[in-house]
Amino acid sequence: MRMAWVGAAPASPASYPHLPSAQADTLLGRTLDALILDATAGLHPDALGAATGAVRGGGVVLLILPRRQAEVSRFGQRCLRVLGDSGLLPLNPSRESLTARDLPLPFTLPVGMPRTPDADDCLTGDQHQAVQALERLAHGRAGRPLVLTADRGRGKSAALGIAAARLLAARRGLPMTHAPYRILVTAPRLASVAPVFAHARGGLGEDSSGAARDRGHRLEVPGAVLEYRPPDEACDTPADLLLVDEAAGIPVHWLVRLLEGHQRVAFSTTIHGYEGAGQGFATRFQGILRSRAPQTRYLHLTQPIRWAADDPVEALMDRLLMLSARPAEVGHEARPNPGEGMVQVLSPSLWLEDELLLEQVFGLLVLAHYRTRPSDLQRLLDDSGLQVLAWRHQGQVVAVALLAR
Repeated sequence: MRMAWVGAAPASPASYPHLPSAQADTLLGRTLDALILDATAGLHPDALGAATGAVRGGGVVLLILPRRQAEVSRFGQRCLRVLGDSGLLPLNPSRESLTARDLPLPFTLPVGMPRTPDADDCLTGDQHQAVQALERLAHGRAGRPLVLTADRGRGKSAALGIAAARLLAARRGLPMTHAPYRILVTAPRLASVAPVFAHARGGLGEDSSGAARDRGHRLEVPGAVLEYRPPDEACDTPADLLLVDEAAGIPVHWLVRLLEGHQRVAFSTTIHGYEGAGQGFATRFQGILRSRAPQTRYLHLTQPIRWAADDPVEALMDRLLMLSARPAEVGHEARPNPGEGMVQVLSPSLWLEDELLLEQVFGLLVLAHYRTRPSDLQRLLDDSGLQVLAWRHQGQVVAVALLAR
């Protein structure tokens, strides 16, 4: 059984890995059968979002959340309410100190099991379409970018790796008449592209596995190479194909430079999830794409891979961390004039009384910033140095100002 304990260390040594909350993001791209998240020393929303996304369908998640500490903060109070509304019945251990032997792992979720790859290593029809679109981008006319979007766990990074492996394999062994075929991959950090390289190695088979292990950021076969470069270097590094993963985590001005510096480029990003909300990418950069590259192609992946489409843990984390927060929908005819509506200082107590108000405010903040993490929700609820002013019109929040004292 693949298992991990995240948070405060267990009282007795365990045979499975223990990770402090700050290292929970190292689970990205991995698959677990069971997860224990010990929040007795404090709940870290980013760790919760990162770790739970690694658990496969049919797996188990156990969250240890001390009620007394949780009730102190508004974020903790909201967590307890959401968990209670979800129907999860909390355990009440009689002892202060827990060990792995004390934990019966009660919350088993009977959802879809991991999928079996088809003949081309794709796990869903969506992923198959994404790989084909990437191959068409590599072989087709220049100046036609590709945008892949998905919620977390839909296999978009794996699709980049599978497509890269096919392109490298097609070049392997061809006569060396010019420089090697170069595929660049970039992302906010090297760790983000580990799944891309893992699937590229797997697609190439045994011949390249040794070299790939020696240099995890570079995979080379005769006549072709796949390598990682940080965004600032990728802007000016020549490549036959550029793959931008987790594009929502890269500032828009860098994305524009990447677009301008390459003839064939794919932008892949999570719309919402642990890695950061992508609404800024959707509204800002895609507007630039529409004006500068009107022949850009778009593909959205909806089929989950690690779990079923109705997975209860994904739905719970979505609500608990407000991963899908959206601002209020205001039609053009309903947009207020500057003199209309009402400006209101929002009292912190309102966050627990009005969930819709919280979602509208947080949704606007997500929209305004290129990368919003679950910890930003915790700060909004609990940071006494923050003050929120909202402009409300006909009951809807249409503008918000966040003041940091």
